[in-house]
Amino acid sequence: MAKLSRYLLLCLAIILFAPICSNLFAQAVTVKGSVTGINNDALPGVTITDKKSRIATVSNEQGQFSINASSSNATLLFSYTGYQLVEVALNGKTIVQVNMQANANELSDVIVVGYGTQRKKETTGSIASVKAADLTQTPISNVAQGLQSRVSGIQINQNSGAPGGNISVRIRGTNSITGTSEPLYIIDGIQISNSGGIRDVSPLSTINPNDIESVEVLKDASASAIYGARAANGVVLITTKRGKNGASRVTFDSYYGIQKVTKMLPTLNAAEFAALEN
Repeated sequence: MAKLSRYLLLCLAIILFAPICSNLFAQAVTVKGSVTGINNDALPGVTITDKKSRIATVSNEQGQFSINASSSNATLLFSYTGYQLVEVALNGKTIVQVNMQANANELSDVIVVGYGTQRKKETTGSIASVKAADLTQTPISNVAQGLQSRVSGIQINQNSGAPGGNISVRIRGTNSITGTSEPLYIIDGIQISNSGGIRDVSPLSTINPNDIESVEVLKDASASAIYGARAANGVVLITTKRGKNGASRVTFDSYYGIQKVTKMLPTLNAAEFAALEN
């Protein structure tokens, strides 16, 4: 009976002190290494995290890092914007060399912002982007016609049925009584004025819609920080196509339309109008 009691006490002691012993053997280990990216270039600013203890560090300008891992068998996570997440099991190693691969999905959406480009997910302003394929789905003679029903919060009205007739565009409503409420148009960095008069010929009608690469509409007040007071009514950025490497391509698009007045309203001639006025 005494031997059985001592045996039970010994088993209880082993159970109680097992976690302490495991912690003693699983001591923190300093792990060093370097991180490279495309073309084996050093990647600064990569976040290295211990998966278990959540201890993290960042690689320096040369892509080198040093971290106190929870144990020699810990797992390290390497994360960087635009690159795939890398998970490395140490398995007793204290020096690690990691090569990260670019994530093509995160780098695909790029839009024009002011005088440069920016990833779409990093854009904080209200910007609507329309691609060339969406713009030319229907026959249009004016770029503004292609934006209709494709950009939320924008109002487009046809002022005249004449060839090249003007189209009024309202992005932020009617902001002026005497001045124009038309947005500011930027075509490849050049400002284009569109007065919006009924009988005026729209300068946008001189641009072939098939030559346009993309159209970005800046709708909120952040546009004023880039273009000043002239952007109070919003900004429409138009980027035209450029030559590309590869085989030559020739495309041909053609369409025609017929306009006819369905009902003529009876009006007064000159003599009848003069008699009415007198």
